[in-house]
Amino acid sequence: MTLNVQAGAVLKADNSEKKFVAAYIGKPAAPHEAFILANKAQNVKLIGSGTIDGDGEHSWWPEALEVRKAVRSGNTALFEKRFPGVKLANGMPRPWLVEFNEVEGGVIYGLNFVNSPMLNLVIRNCNDVLLDSVKVTAPVESPNTDGVDIVSSKYVTVINSEIYTGDDNVAIKSGVDQVTAGPSENIVIKDSLFREGHGVSIGSETANGIGRLPLKTASSSTLKTASASNQRAIAAIRSARLTLMASPWIALIRRSWSPFPMPGNPGLLAWA
Repeated sequence: MTLNVQAGAVLKADNSEKKFVAAYIGKPAAPHEAFILANKAQNVKLIGSGTIDGDGEHSWWPEALEVRKAVRSGNTALFEKRFPGVKLANGMPRPWLVEFNEVEGGVIYGLNFVNSPMLNLVIRNCNDVLLDSVKVTAPVESPNTDGVDIVSSKYVTVINSEIYTGDDNVAIKSGVDQVTAGPSENIVIKDSLFREGHGVSIGSETANGIGRLPLKTASSSTLKTASASNQRAIAAIRSARLTLMASPWIALIRRSWSPFPMPGNPGLLAWA
C-alpha cells in the first residue's frame, strides 16, 4: 500500500463536515481520528516530496489555545467539565495528522507535514517502521503538536529528518496500562535536526516500559531532552555524537509532567 504525494502537491485536511474525532494514546484506533490512518496493515509507504497539511492553524488551534490559557490561569474546572476523564497534560482532545497502528513494515519518506491539529506522526503498536527525510513544522505556540510519537512499537528508526514543533520533537511512550499495550524498544534516532520543541522525551505514558534507545548524531538548537516520566521500566539509553547548540543538558528525567508554567518563567513548562 503506497501513497505518493508528489512535489508541489498539497494534501489538506477539511473538517467542514465535522467528521474527525479526537484521538487518545490509551484507546484503540478509531476511524476518523487521524487525517491519514493506516490500521492493521503491512508494507505501508507514505512517500514523496509534497506536503500534508492538517489545517490545525484554522480549525483546531484557536480553541485549544483558549482552553490551555484557561487551564494555566487556574480554571481547571472548565477543562474537567468539557473533557471528563482526560488528563490536563493531554490538552484539548483533537485528531492526529498521521497514524500508523499495528503496521508491520512501514515507511514515511521525504514528505513535509504542517499544521497538524495535535500530534503529527503517531507510530503505535507497530514493528519495523522507518521515518526518513521527513520535515515536521509547527509554530512554537501551537498546542500539543509533538513531531513524532512512538508508542508501544519496536524497531522504529527516525533518520535524516527535521522537526520543529510546539511540544516534543520526538516522544517515546508505551501506553497507559499493561493490558492493551506493550513496551517500546529498539528505537533509533539519528542524523536529525531539532529546532523549536522539547527535544526527545520518554513519556509520559510508559506503563509497559522502554527498551533500547540509541541517540546518534542528533542536533538541537533549543532544549535537548530525554525526559522520562511515570515510567515502569526504562532500559539503557545510549547517546553518541550529539550536537547540543543551545542546551544546558542532554537528559532531563522527571517523574511527571504539569501543564502549568514554572513560577517566574511563563515560557518554561514545569516537570515535578
